[in-house]
Amino acid sequence: MAVAGFALTFAAMSGGNAGVVPLLQLLAVPVVVVVVHGTAAVPWRAAAGVVARSAALVVAVSLYWVVPSLLALGAGATVVENSETAEGVAGPSSAAEVLRGLGLWPLYGSGSRGPWLPQFAGYLHSPVVVAASFALPVLAAVAATAARGATRRLGLGLVLVAVPVMVGLFPADRPSPFGALLRWAFTELPLAGAFRTTNKAGALLVLGVALLVAGGAAAAWRRWPGTAPRSAVALGLAAVLAAGTAPAWTGKLYVSTVDLPGYWRQAAAALDTGPADQRVWFVPGEALAAYRWSQDRPDDLSTALLDRPSLVRTVIPATAPAAANLLAAVDTGLQEGTLPPGALSTAARYLGAGDLLLRNDVVWESAGGGRPAVMQDQLGVDPGLLPRGTWGLPGENALSPDVPPSSPFEAALPPLQRYAVAAARPVTRAEAAAGTVLVDGDGFALAPLTAAGLLPGSPTFRYLADLDPAG
Repeated sequence: MAVAGFALTFAAMSGGNAGVVPLLQLLAVPVVVVVVHGTAAVPWRAAAGVVARSAALVVAVSLYWVVPSLLALGAGATVVENSETAEGVAGPSSAAEVLRGLGLWPLYGSGSRGPWLPQFAGYLHSPVVVAASFALPVLAAVAATAARGATRRLGLGLVLVAVPVMVGLFPADRPSPFGALLRWAFTELPLAGAFRTTNKAGALLVLGVALLVAGGAAAAWRRWPGTAPRSAVALGLAAVLAAGTAPAWTGKLYVSTVDLPGYWRQAAAALDTGPADQRVWFVPGEALAAYRWSQDRPDDLSTALLDRPSLVRTVIPATAPAAANLLAAVDTGLQEGTLPPGALSTAARYLGAGDLLLRNDVVWESAGGGRPAVMQDQLGVDPGLLPRGTWGLPGENALSPDVPPSSPFEAALPPLQRYAVAAARPVTRAEAAAGTVLVDGDGFALAPLTAAGLLPGSPTFRYLADLDPAG
């Protein structure tokens, strides 16, 4: 029963971000085994058997995400290579920040719209919260001198394992020997780069600190049997805990709800009536999912709202290199206003997109993107794109507070516009080899080829670099 419970608990935590977070929590297993062996006199063989059975069940319940993750190693490697670096991740993860349960790099970042995670601001700017968050590890250290037995050993073991892992490469210019070993692993070992945000092992630290504080409180309870001292201990711990976790009482620390405008739900319902074997392409592309009606987010709405397959170009590639290159080429031209007529619809056919959703409610100016009028100038003249509906009121969430509209026409644009792709193709299909166009270049060749009339009917094209040399 315990083995099955362990596997089910792991399964409940996994599935997202390639299971990195629950895998890091498995660092607690050796600590637990050692403590159980020493405290309950459990033989090593028996402990190893339990661990082996648990591991087998964990693998079984994780196959649903392990297999797709292995099949997508190429795309995953591209994401790792083009997203945050191990040195950047370790920038704020000093021992002091780690000991108070922080050090995760997004917490310290900000942009033109303010902090990336404003709900955590109290941990950085509130003197009371900062002092209380440091008080918790101090209390744990004091409690470690009073606590006894398995509670003390397990708490200390978890803290001693978690802290160096969470500190990681800090400081990046002169890491500890353990940090240098991590840097080598992230650079040289396949898949290791996925674990570069070592701060995600923080649950082990929190559990260890909680066990030590609880053990110390129990010791104080036994030492001071009177009502007054016990009440003082309980009230003091409650005050420190409440102050140290004050941001959580806002109700938005870990759960950030999306107040989705009604026009987005209407658009999703309409788009889902389209062909299930054709994608919906969100344009323009983005650095982050930055909408005027919400805070910036790393993931867009497409997979959460639509039943149909979808795609959106992000500056951090989330697909295979060739596909990322083609998306970057087309979206760069779109943002710069240089796409020739027909290039966008041609690209859509190759990508298996049956609809384009033009989003005028994105914060385009913060990332230097193309303004809505630039999008209109290109989609409106593409003969392969057919207007099929709009959602939202004129100007709703579509006007920048910092950049005035270029014309009354731009000021009256709706937040969402749908364009159907003429002669769209399904995502999965067979392409004819006859008439293949050979391209000495990459995805950036698509626009000039379209302008030159060399891709009539969207024939198959291949890059010369992908072909085997002639024998």
